Amino acid sequence: MNEVERVENGAVHEGLGEGARSGFTQAAWEEIRRAYGWPRTCFPLALFAAASWGTWDSFSDGAGDRLYGTFTLLAPVLLVSYYVIAQAWREGISFGRAVAGTVRLGVALPIPLALANGLFVVVAWMFPVNRAAVEGYDGNHYYVRSFGEHLMLTTIGTVIVSACVALLVLILVTLPLLVLRMPADVAAETRLRRVGSARARKVSISLVVCGLSALTLGGLLLAATRGTEDIARTLRDVWRAIQAGDASGGELAWFLGILISATGAAAIAGGIGLFVVARGAGRAESELQPRAESGELDQPGSAHE
Repeated sequence: MNEVERVENGAVHEGLGEGARSGFTQAAWEEIRRAYGWPRTCFPLALFAAASWGTWDSFSDGAGDRLYGTFTLLAPVLLVSYYVIAQAWREGISFGRAVAGTVRLGVALPIPLALANGLFVVVAWMFPVNRAAVEGYDGNHYYVRSFGEHLMLTTIGTVIVSACVALLVLILVTLPLLVLRMPADVAAETRLRRVGSARARKVSISLVVCGLSALTLGGLLLAATRGTEDIARTLRDVWRAIQAGDASGGELAWFLGILISATGAAAIAGGIGLFVVARGAGRAESELQPRAESGELDQPGSAHE
């Protein structure tokens, strides 16, 4: 390859990369316009009002006795979660489009609301009463230590958290809804399209996707309670506490997480097993089909001739 060809190929690849980035930016901007345009703008405005209330309250809530301050973090998360779930009812939605749409929503959608919340933090900080309240905590607010940290958490922090929650919502809610609404279409986008039986395709993809959601939910419950270290011993202790009738709420939640995780793992294994069996049966049927059409199967003595 000469120098001219290398330059031309490099220009083509660079153009493709710029086109992909431009396409993502345009699609992300369309998502922002759709979510913040009238009349849908009422929802983000309501979330902004709740976040502003929580931000103002947080300045005078040094001990963290009230939870209104968390509204600032929850507002972008709720906005993104709503639209990630709503993808399941979009016209022309597919498995791949839901995943790509979730990435765009998780990255782009919380930015305007996060910037508005950050601006309100700056305005609220200008009031001497709020500065005095925070400074009275010896620089140790109940969830931030300084105004800079407060601003970073309200802007960049909420965008990062919203993007992570968007992926969780996709796995826990959107994909199960999508596969339950249109299992045949979802199966056609995967290797399950090689299975001849339509019923086997639908059942297999439903088991795998719903099992993945259950496994993820169970894992979250385990991590949020007693963790996953030495599961056998913990399970024995929790089961004894349940039998004795003195199990705590955390122990019950952990045990529920075990049950959900086990159910999810069994569903995934069942879906994969069904796929293997159905694909094997389909292969055997496809191998017999040419012989049946040629009449070999109708001639018992043909094998000895």
